[in-house]
Amino acid sequence: MSEPTLAPAKVWHIPLLESDKTNGLVAGLKARVETIMDTIQITVALEDYRTLCERLFKAGFDFPSSMSGTDFEWGLGVALQLQQLESKRKITVRTYCTYENAHVPTVSDLWGGVDWHEREAYDLVGIIFDGHEDSLDGHPRRILLEDHWTIHPLQKRYNTRGYLIDGWKAKPFPSPAPWEEGFQPFAAAAPAAAHAPTAPKAVAAPVAPAAVASNPVAEAPVNPVVAESAPAEPPKKVAKKWVPKGEAAPAAAPSSQPQTLVSSQPEPVAAPAEAAPVAVEATSPAVVSSQDDLTIIEGIGPKRAEVLVAAGIATFVQLEQTSVAKIEEIMKAAGLDLAPGIESWSKQAGLLAKGDMVGFKALTDALVAGQEEKPRNPKIKRWEPR
Repeated sequence: MSEPTLAPAKVWHIPLLESDKTNGLVAGLKARVETIMDTIQITVALEDYRTLCERLFKAGFDFPSSMSGTDFEWGLGVALQLQQLESKRKITVRTYCTYENAHVPTVSDLWGGVDWHEREAYDLVGIIFDGHEDSLDGHPRRILLEDHWTIHPLQKRYNTRGYLIDGWKAKPFPSPAPWEEGFQPFAAAAPAAAHAPTAPKAVAAPVAPAAVASNPVAEAPVNPVVAESAPAEPPKKVAKKWVPKGEAAPAAAPSSQPQTLVSSQPEPVAAPAEAAPVAVEATSPAVVSSQDDLTIIEGIGPKRAEVLVAAGIATFVQLEQTSVAKIEEIMKAAGLDLAPGIESWSKQAGLLAKGDMVGFKALTDALVAGQEEKPRNPKIKRWEPR
């Protein structure tokens, strides 16, 4: 009796678009065509992005599988994945824009499934899709964040708390451009010296006995072969402890590990540091600073701090005594959006004015983690079981 044989596994083959049809799609456009596995990728200039999408729609690419926006630190990019459901052919369309002109034509009227993807790309990255049907004040309506947000959290210029990174500058736009030949995808070309062959290492000369005798700290001659084969252990990372402004850092605990003598020379004495500012009690107005650092309060950035100081609120005591309605009036007059935790500013300022840094840190951590109890909206009826 013959042994049963297994049927060969079925291999799914996704055909690529013919080269003549691909050349017809990009004819007369500033575009660069690549083949990546089973997908054709077309990188097109911003002014030809809409024209290429219209040609692809007429060519039968009827399913937009996904769309995403990305920040490359020199500009913003859009990646649109299209597919022909009948032939399973796939094409990826990429285009790029600068931070100053972050406008891309919408294609939501061609493929309805792109509607929410374009809103997400604007909400998180800041790409404005001109002509989008669901627009608010000239840009697509936010889909993940609330309408009062003024930043785009996935841009590289913002930190994890939503503030601008000090000294952040955009990198120059690449040359050649992404749709031109020779474009480096995500980094500049490596210099030629980086690929040069490494010169052989010079062997250290043996140490003379007289030199060792004259220097009592000098170590014995080391075998260069053994020293090269035994790499040094990397230093251990020490976690930094959070220290509030106005307090000195705690002294490090004495280490139990034995220390190795490196040199007999005395260590240079560091210059005396300037004395850190000491938190002053609110009960002594004669020594209160004329202006406190309001930016350490959660929710107050540099712009809001400047507006408060210009309105005569420059200290923690003054901020504690100012009502929420007055602060809202000042922010609206300056054209700034209201921060979500504006009700907690006076509470934070009161703790800082009293010098209660422990309570201030606990309140700040609760605000960042979103654990602070918020007053319930009386207009929203709470569900109760019958």
